[in-house]
Amino acid sequence: MTEQDKREQSGLEQEPEQAKQPAPERASETVGEEPPVQSAEKQSASRLPLVLAVIALLAVLVGLLMGQRYWEGMQQSLFQVQAELKQTSQEQSRMSELLQQTAREYQSQQAQIESQQQALASQRQALLAQVEKMELERQLLQQRGQQLDSSLQEMRNRLGSNSNRWRVAEAEYLMRLANHRLSLSSDLKSAAAALQAADTRLRDTLDPGWNGVRDILAQEISTLQSTPLLDLSGLSSRINGLIEQVDGLRLLDEGGVVLRPKANAETLQPPMEDGRIDWRRLAEDLWQGFKSLMVIRHHQRPVTAMLPPEQRYFIYQNLRLKLEGAKLSLLSNSSELYQDSLQTAHQWVARHFDSHVAETGLFLKQLDLLAQQPVELKHPDISASLRALQGRRALLRDQQEAK
Repeated sequence: MTEQDKREQSGLEQEPEQAKQPAPERASETVGEEPPVQSAEKQSASRLPLVLAVIALLAVLVGLLMGQRYWEGMQQSLFQVQAELKQTSQEQSRMSELLQQTAREYQSQQAQIESQQQALASQRQALLAQVEKMELERQLLQQRGQQLDSSLQEMRNRLGSNSNRWRVAEAEYLMRLANHRLSLSSDLKSAAAALQAADTRLRDTLDPGWNGVRDILAQEISTLQSTPLLDLSGLSSRINGLIEQVDGLRLLDEGGVVLRPKANAETLQPPMEDGRIDWRRLAEDLWQGFKSLMVIRHHQRPVTAMLPPEQRYFIYQNLRLKLEGAKLSLLSNSSELYQDSLQTAHQWVARHFDSHVAETGLFLKQLDLLAQQPVELKHPDISASLRALQGRRALLRDQQEAK
């Protein structure tokens, strides 16, 4: 209640009291009343505080309305910041799940590598056993050759002047030796030399009856000489060179999350204007600071830059094992295993190493060149001349026995 209202109410309360007073006093008051002009001025002066109070009330209401709108704007900005922070937290959760999945994949790859190591070790043992077996067979053939030499010498002593028989026996021995060298060690040169020596023995007999056998020998010698030779030692040296280059290859340099340096505290301070803080700008600066803390990059390739050294070791070691498997396949003359090992190594390099680096590209090119090299030799059949010689010897022996 304003002061003017209080005055009006007090005036109304005084009117009944004045009505109760006697008429002479009222007459005296009438004599003492002020002019109407002065009464109007007093009434206008008494209304001025009321107008000022109404204006002050309106100003307060306008201030409250503006404060409410500003508060609602701040709440909306804070809700937006909370939503974006929640989205960032979800992105972090997804990246954490991706890293966990990558770790599980590499654990499974580690188990596969260990199983492959065991398989290659067993395969290597089997190949070594096969090499030992071949060495024993070579020694056995050498012993048999010595026995044949002694037998031939004994036959020469028995035949005496009949030298053609031991020349034919020597030719048969050389033919057998050529077949053994070709089947056991794939030695084309030694087999061709043995057949040429056998042909020389038959030529020295001066017997035209052996011309048919010599014609077959000539065809077999020509076949051996035209068969391409395999440079197994050269291929093995090239694979060894690739194994030495494995440590120089660079893994894919990728990551999932890159943390930036924290924003300077001075840049987040709100500007001061006449001692007042701009809260809206402060909220914007805080949000920009949150966004600058983290940048999320999505890649389709595996995350290898975050791998620990143990898993990096298994990636390099697995590539070495694949190349070792290709080298061992040369000893076993297995073209399928050789091609499979090189193809697997090529896929492994393309998947885990940076193919944009010159060293990696050259490494892949060398793998392709090695894969184009044949390693499985198809031996020609050189047993026809031996069967023809044995057949004619049996015929001559039957003729002699018939006499």
